[in-house]
Amino acid sequence: MDGQVPWWALTAALVAGASLSALVLAYRHIRSLTATLDRVRQREASWKVRFDDVFERSGEIVVAHDEQGRITALNRSGERVTGYARDEVRIVDPEWIFSQDYLDVVRRLLTEGPDSPPRTFRAEILPRKGGRVPIEVQARVVADQGAVIGVTTIARDLTDHQRLESELRQAQKMEAVGRLATGIAHDFNNLITVLLGYSDDLVARAVHDESFRKPVEEIRHAAERASGLTQQLLAFSRRQGTTPQTIDINLAIANMEELLRRLLGADIKMTFELDPALGHIHADPAQVSQVLMNLAVNARDAMPKGGILTIETANVTIGAERLDAVPGPHVMLSVRDTGVGMSEEVRARLFEPFFTTKDVGQGTGIGLSMVQAIVRQNTGHLEVESAEGRGSSFRVFFPRVADLPAPAMPMALATPTVHGTGVVLLAEDDESVRGLVVSELSRRGFTVLEAADGREAFEVAEAHRGPIDVLVTDIVMPRMSGTELAAALEGVRPEVRTLYITGHVDRADEEGPVSRNVLMKPFTADQLAARITETMGRPRG
Repeated sequence: MDGQVPWWALTAALVAGASLSALVLAYRHIRSLTATLDRVRQREASWKVRFDDVFERSGEIVVAHDEQGRITALNRSGERVTGYARDEVRIVDPEWIFSQDYLDVVRRLLTEGPDSPPRTFRAEILPRKGGRVPIEVQARVVADQGAVIGVTTIARDLTDHQRLESELRQAQKMEAVGRLATGIAHDFNNLITVLLGYSDDLVARAVHDESFRKPVEEIRHAAERASGLTQQLLAFSRRQGTTPQTIDINLAIANMEELLRRLLGADIKMTFELDPALGHIHADPAQVSQVLMNLAVNARDAMPKGGILTIETANVTIGAERLDAVPGPHVMLSVRDTGVGMSEEVRARLFEPFFTTKDVGQGTGIGLSMVQAIVRQNTGHLEVESAEGRGSSFRVFFPRVADLPAPAMPMALATPTVHGTGVVLLAEDDESVRGLVVSELSRRGFTVLEAADGREAFEVAEAHRGPIDVLVTDIVMPRMSGTELAAALEGVRPEVRTLYITGHVDRADEEGPVSRNVLMKPFTADQLAARITETMGRPRG
């Protein structure tokens, strides 16, 4: 068998070749498995990086508790809110950080088992710096192979949420007060109109009797103060009618100087720093007077032992750095006092309606709220500086208008009696106001046809055979409103011009569109007579 390979050698070669092939295949398989494991590790590492990123960057407070309730993990938001670093929370008793209701839920989840449903509840965090932070919490158990190994909670800081809730409640309260003010304004202004009308009549009759004239003038001043209180309530609710005009604030201050000195008393010195080149503003003179009056009263109350009140005016320019003010030229009115000043807590609630630091019966708490409402209504800006023991400074900024001649501020007492002629159809549902208007207009030379509501006034107009020059009508009346009456008269008496009288513009708007010829209550008889004469001279419509 020379030259032939032994069978056993051939067998060995085959076995060796098969073994080598198996080793190659095993090597390739191992490399494939290793590559797969590397990819899994890389994917898991990527997931961990993403999880850690979400965990750290989350705006929510994420907390992990172990099976004993101890804190094992805390993200950056948790560190920021609690004031503790994540290494510290692992050794700190959770009762130092979380309120008892939070810890009770965590313990309940740990004892209920892996099937315990997630819980959503409200609790509080006790920050390291003190105080309490309200939170809304979502908590769920963490299980491994059917056993609870901890609890994870995600909490949301409710501080801003609760602040918004508080502001909403405050806005609702202001809306309720506004509705109340609107409801009483019409009737109250009717009463004041009667008081002003008859007191003017008595003042005119007592011109030669000083002992009688002075008490009557005091009655009239009381009626004016009552009118001012009504306007404060309406200004506070932003519902009052206004008559803006060009105003020189320096002149307004000069007209009020004597009144302010009586108001402040002898123990408070009043000084003035008025810019002689002060620009003009466009606002309601009565509102400007209310702002000055209320700031002076606030300053007086801050100086119970006397002090110095300084009133300053100046032309200033507001830039874009003040986000809540319209940039441009403004007129500044400043009222400074040397009083007790205010703490940060008082300043935070300074313009809150009905908030006052005065004793019961010493203040209503709406004065500064009214100031803020007037300033905002006139697109102005208000700044306050104060510190305890260092006095206070209120600066009001009104947009400046072109330097046009400003009309003089109206005087308090009645002007000489206004007379006129013509036929007036009066529709007024308030009996006292109707009686006053009929009496005073008749005394001034007008012929008055009276009616208790719109329906009766329309019937009077149809029955009257002569001309009717002016319809003077209240707007809110039973059976037929003033606007409906004016529209109905257009068909039968197109020559009639209309003067509306009302205690509130918003109530008027509820009845439909109203012309610009409106006289707001309360008014004097002379004011009404002058407006009637003016209305007669206007073109129809």
